[in-house]
Amino acid sequence: MIVNRVLLILILVLLIFPTLYSKEIINKYSCNELPIQEESNVIDVNIAIYTDEKETDDEFYSQYRRTRYFVYALKDYSWQVGKNIYKFNIDILSRMDLITGKLNRFNYDVMIYPPDMVYEKIIQGLSKYQFRNIHERIIIKNFIKGGGGFFGTCAGGVIANLDSIEIDGIYGRLYGSLDLDISKINVEIDKAAMPLFCELKGRNPEDIGPLSAYYWYSGWNQTDYSINFQTGVCLDVKIYKNNPIFQGYHGDSRRIRWIGGPPFLIPENTNNIYLLASFPNQEISDNESTLIHYWDYTGGFLGLLKGMFKINNLHYFSQFGPLLKLYCFSGDWNKLENKPVITNFSNKPFMTAEIYPNENKARIIRCTGHPEHNVWWGGYINETDDKKYNNQFDAFYKWENVIPDYETIEDEFSYNYWIIRRCVAWASKKIPDNHLPTTYGPSEVCKPEHYYNPSIINLMGSSEIVKDKSKLDLFYRYSKDNESWSNWTYYCSDFDVLDGWSWVFNSKNVYGTGFYEFYSIRTIDYENYYEKERKPPMRDINLYLI
Repeated sequence: MIVNRVLLILILVLLIFPTLYSKEIINKYSCNELPIQEESNVIDVNIAIYTDEKETDDEFYSQYRRTRYFVYALKDYSWQVGKNIYKFNIDILSRMDLITGKLNRFNYDVMIYPPDMVYEKIIQGLSKYQFRNIHERIIIKNFIKGGGGFFGTCAGGVIANLDSIEIDGIYGRLYGSLDLDISKINVEIDKAAMPLFCELKGRNPEDIGPLSAYYWYSGWNQTDYSINFQTGVCLDVKIYKNNPIFQGYHGDSRRIRWIGGPPFLIPENTNNIYLLASFPNQEISDNESTLIHYWDYTGGFLGLLKGMFKINNLHYFSQFGPLLKLYCFSGDWNKLENKPVITNFSNKPFMTAEIYPNENKARIIRCTGHPEHNVWWGGYINETDDKKYNNQFDAFYKWENVIPDYETIEDEFSYNYWIIRRCVAWASKKIPDNHLPTTYGPSEVCKPEHYYNPSIINLMGSSEIVKDKSKLDLFYRYSKDNESWSNWTYYCSDFDVLDGWSWVFNSKNVYGTGFYEFYSIRTIDYENYYEKERKPPMRDINLYLI
């Protein structure tokens, strides 16, 4: 009888005075409150990067190769959300692999079409590869119809639909033979031609258009840093967040490299179409730091001969032969001071996503820029002096006074890798929208899938997987009105990923009913290695708790 009374008193005390427990004890307990989960569930995302380059080649990771940037962003990348481990597996898929049937839904979830693959086909010539291109188009389109994802940048994104291009001249026919016809979104190209060939046909230099000018005038000299890594323009494109790819990104714009890709044309019927980014308000040609001029070929037949017999170690020559040598080294050229390259891209679509209109609902992402490439800040374009022997190998413009990498806090070369990862993850259809790779740093707090304004909520963390010992710290801040906020405060840490990254947050232990924002910080502290994640610019998620 006495024992029963004692138990009843204890129960009443716990119900009436729950705050007798210190917040430190509750917080320590709450981080481990979730039951031990089952064995981790590994989800593989299989990616085909379409290129004839071979990763086993000695030069694949050299300055001559640019497809490697997709490999840098994706290879062996994995992250964990709760008990789910997501892993990117990449394959280098050659044209022979594609033609012999390797590209199918059993092998791959997503294919990436790098821009270099398009440029190589254009340079190699129309007649030799016309039939092969038609065959490849059929295979890729069948992959998309079957539900396979697609991600293309610059020329690799443009060729998803080329209905708007006039198929006249060698340049138009070359591009037309590559049209994949997998997208409802078109491209806006007023003029597009190759310098030199355009002039040799008697057309005006400006007939190449602004797209070709910014790309083809940028030079082929792979030993000049200003050409190799700083060509084109870094644009602060406007970001739209009606698709999971950019949800969680806090800025209104993002700096992305652009090297002459055209704007997209979104049809009036926008069902299953998402605008992800658009060109800036200011025209590229209205900015004095990015304005260039057209150049006119004046070398005649003698200039062509000089170009053909020019001796140089350009890597592509071994693959493409004399045609590229003629193109790169023929001279001389004169700058047309009274003919600036005028763009008309302001506010037009820069990056899009869409769902293929059949029962398999493939996801297609196209970007006219280069999120795989490095970015830079500051500087201006300085056009080459009109000297005795100008040629396209040495470039008609270069960047000067760019802020050095060591003076910035960003990693300029991996600056937009998170965009590539989130695009590929979304296109795969294997990753829940709230489990996409992190946006800021190696960890973040995930938005709960089912949330009904409780006071106690299970928060899942997402973190890139590392072999060394790591922990995730949870931080929060509070607001009654979602406007005025308290200081950021440490809540608790999860030291053990074996049961998934997670925290149990109890609003009654802190401020009670109101708005809460959260972010996480990952710390690796193992033997002689220490790394702490930088605080994100804003919160990861925002919740209203009662």
